[in-house]
Amino acid sequence: MVGPLVETDPYRVGLYAAIEWGPNDYTSARRMVDTPPEEFAADYKAYRSAKQYFKMLPNVPPALLAIFLGVRGPLTVFNHSRLGALQALDQAEEDLFAGRVDAALVCSAFS
Repeated sequence: MVGPLVETDPYRVGLYAAIEWGPNDYTSARRMVDTPPEEFAADYKAYRSAKQYFKMLPNVPPALLAIFLGVRGPLTVFNHSRLGALQALDQAEEDLFAGRVDAALVCSAFS
């Protein structure tokens, strides 16, 4: 369905995502409860891998989806657990009415 729009002009299709990761890594958090401030950075780095941190960034899955779909227009990510979906819809509507995009894809995960 989005294919013909992307083929016409991928820069006129926007992706608006609402995503909330849910619970954080409580195992690492529990280990760090009594960590002194001067040791926090080193301990955090020891308990959390860079790959684990990368997976927690809310913009990565929507960016990968945009690449997969060939969408090159605005990519906006909202991460409020209750209002993110409404914010994504509101921004998509604003961009459509302002003429910044011809089509808006709105998606939500855990929001």
